[in-house]
Amino acid sequence: REINELDYNTFSRIGKYLKPGHVWVSSGAVEIGKIDYFKRNDYLIEPENDVAKSLYASQGQSILMENYRRFIKPEYSVNQILLEHSHFNDKGKSEYIRTLLLEAMKCKAIPIINYNDSVSNDEILRMELNEVRKHQEMVAECIDNDETASRLSVLLKSKYLLILTSSEGLLRDAHDSSSL
Repeated sequence: REINELDYNTFSRIGKYLKPGHVWVSSGAVEIGKIDYFKRNDYLIEPENDVAKSLYASQGQSILMENYRRFIKPEYSVNQILLEHSHFNDKGKSEYIRTLLLEAMKCKAIPIINYNDSVSNDEILRMELNEVRKHQEMVAECIDNDETASRLSVLLKSKYLLILTSSEGLLRDAHDSSSL
């Protein structure tokens, strides 16, 4: 099995440009946790199921934050915020997240946001989303950080949304380049 290395140059390049007023939605906690786990144990968790993914995510989150903190200017605070679909499907929670993020910016903080993979699994997610669909027409699924970023952009009425992702992340079908 091939295990990749972290690219600290990526953290460095991103970190030097982040400043208050930016909200950064980050991916990679599961993969970074997997890399770290393998390096410490010389094997991966078997079976690789939702629990393994959650364990990797919870391990990777701290590594992500450590690296962002290392490369973001020291005069800025760094806030970790873990979100789930429920934060966008409940008006009270959405407004609270909006207020939190706007206040973080006033406090010279850079919010680093990630989907809360460490306490999420597919079965629970499907059940929760089905329950929400019974009561409202528009449902935020937030099954990836690209959707989370777009939901935050709408919530904050952002001037810009920049998504750095693979082209497959922008396709309905990763095997069909015409499904943009």
